[in-house]
Amino acid sequence: MRAQQNIEQFGYRQELHRTVGLADLIFYGLAYMVPIAPFAIFGNVYSESGGMPVLAYLVGMIALLFTAASYAQMVKAFPLSGSVYNYAGRGIAPPSGS
Repeated sequence: MRAQQNIEQFGYRQELHRTVGLADLIFYGLAYMVPIAPFAIFGNVYSESGGMPVLAYLVGMIALLFTAASYAQMVKAFPLSGSVYNYAGRGIAPPSGS
C-alpha cells in the first residue's frame, strides 16, 4: 500500500481499480493509432525528407522516446491522473496547470 500512501499525500483518494491489461492496450493502440494512418502521409514525408522517409521516422521515434522517458519520470514523482495539467501544476507552479 505504499503507492496508496504516496497518492494520499497529494490529497487524492483512490476510488477506481487501476489496472490495464494487454488486450486493453492493444485495442487502445489500434483505436488511436490507426495502422493505415502512415500511408496517408507517406508521399509527403518522402518528398519533404529528400527520399529518406526511414530517417525521418527514426528521428521522430527518438524524439518520442525522450518524451516517453520524461513522462515516466513525472508519473513516478506525481502518481496522479491529469497528465500534463497535473505535472505542470505541481512541477512548475499551480497557475501553470490551469
